[in-house]
Amino acid sequence: MRKIFNTIKQLLSNIKLLRLIYEKILLLRCEKRFFLNKNLICETNLNSKLNLQNFKNDYLNITGNIIISEIPDLTGGVCTTDREIIYNLIKIIKPKKVLEIGTHIGSSTVTIASALSDINENGTLTTVDIIDVNDDLVRPWLKFKTKNSPLTNLRLLKIDQFVEFIVENSMKFLKENLIKYDLIFLDGSHRADHVYKEVSLALNSLYPNGIILLHDYYPASNPIPGPREAFIRINNENNQIDIYQLTNLDWAKKFKNIGSSLAILYKK
Repeated sequence: MRKIFNTIKQLLSNIKLLRLIYEKILLLRCEKRFFLNKNLICETNLNSKLNLQNFKNDYLNITGNIIISEIPDLTGGVCTTDREIIYNLIKIIKPKKVLEIGTHIGSSTVTIASALSDINENGTLTTVDIIDVNDDLVRPWLKFKTKNSPLTNLRLLKIDQFVEFIVENSMKFLKENLIKYDLIFLDGSHRADHVYKEVSLALNSLYPNGIILLHDYYPASNPIPGPREAFIRINNENNQIDIYQLTNLDWAKKFKNIGSSLAILYKK
């Protein structure tokens, strides 16, 4: 049994290594981009906004929303811990316009819309996915054991008025977009070269003091290396851009579930 376990462990280690090499090759082949950071939130403002005194865990107020939505955990959507942090982050920074890249089953979509409905009657969320996540014929949400489409869940919760769905390739959308956002949540493709390009384009769509939030930003031991590898190259090319992992925040440490994979880009 021990021998089998060690063999499986070695196999998984080899898969991680191959994935990392693949990501590095893709990123190396990627044409160099420009990273305009003038509107990115600065370190001082980030620390001020996310001060412990600003934190009040109101997530329990929308626990019923998640239950009604019947959105499962660990099926590719944003996990429970990250939903809680996203909700409270929005309650703290109070954005008026939010952009989400990667709708998927709508777990973060419902969370963001719930927070916007609590803080701002005029707040809006634009969520972009390469497929029609609300297609009633294909019903892609069923593959991930979710009862309803993202739109249906929003309607059940009476918060659909805050959300606009767009079916589009993220790169094309960001290139053609003329709207500015206070918060951009990047949770689409996690390939290193894609994240690298998306960050470059997203920086052009920020209001002053804007925030770019990354999902699935993990340490080197995790099998999803893309966002981390993308940031390493971004930081090498523009060392004024740094990253803050939300797990490190005092108020984020209050969550007793698994650690968060959320990280904020900021300007030094």
